[in-house]
Amino acid sequence: GRVGYALALLAPAIVFSAMHANVASFLPLVVLAVVFSVGYERTGHIGTTIVAHALFNLNTIVLLVSGVSDITPT
Repeated sequence: GRVGYALALLAPAIVFSAMHANVASFLPLVVLAVVFSVGYERTGHIGTTIVAHALFNLNTIVLLVSGVSDITPT
């Protein structure tokens, strides 16, 4: 059967976030995953979300390498 739009966005976002196994970043990652999903939905290209995810991860690496001591949301 069909599920509602909100559930279709939130269910995979929750799984995505849970797989990162970090309680502090759970909610921000849910939001990020929803943004990725909407990006895919609007463009129709999986490459959009792949590039967005890669850029997000690159940003995290740059912050870590630059010596920022705490990048987790509070």
